[in-house]
Amino acid sequence: MNKLVVSLILLYRRFISPVLGRGKCRYRPTCSSYCLQAFQHYRFSTALVLSLWRILRCNPWSKGGYDPLRP
Repeated sequence: MNKLVVSLILLYRRFISPVLGRGKCRYRPTCSSYCLQAFQHYRFSTALVLSLWRILRCNPWSKGGYDPLRP
């Protein structure tokens, strides 16, 4: 399942992200990089929770900043 999600993230980064415009994420690493790392290093359920929490925090009211995936 993780391989499927990783493939979908890579497709998003290649085709959708350039259309939406780069540099719009408030965090470093970007949300897509964070999610990609999560699905590469954790089992599906853990990676899903980490990814959803990160995406929910990436909003106009968030300060953003450096927020790496913690091992």
